[in-house]
Amino acid sequence: QPGQQLSLTPIVLPTAQLGAAYKPRRLVIGGVAPYSFAITNGSRPEGLDFTPDGALGGKAIGPVRSHTFTVQITDSSTPPLSVRQAYALRVVQPAPPRPAASTAAPH
Repeated sequence: QPGQQLSLTPIVLPTAQLGAAYKPRRLVIGGVAPYSFAITNGSRPEGLDFTPDGALGGKAIGPVRSHTFTVQITDSSTPPLSVRQAYALRVVQPAPPRPAASTAAPH
């Protein structure tokens, strides 16, 4: 389609907590869904994946570190549009639970 464009959102993604649900973040702007994704460099955190509607989500299962990866996204238009971008995403340990405040009165 003439004038159709495909682009990706900014490079730094919100931090993911190990074992917690990662709210889907839409990465793709424009183009025609469904989209296909290919990691061309680096690796995304295990447990997170791309959806056909252009989002990254799931549950990070590790490892705990900063992940950098380059993704190439291709849409379903004819001819297909393709764009590539590098991303950074950090996986962290969840914060330890805070101790419950004591409600007992001192003696």
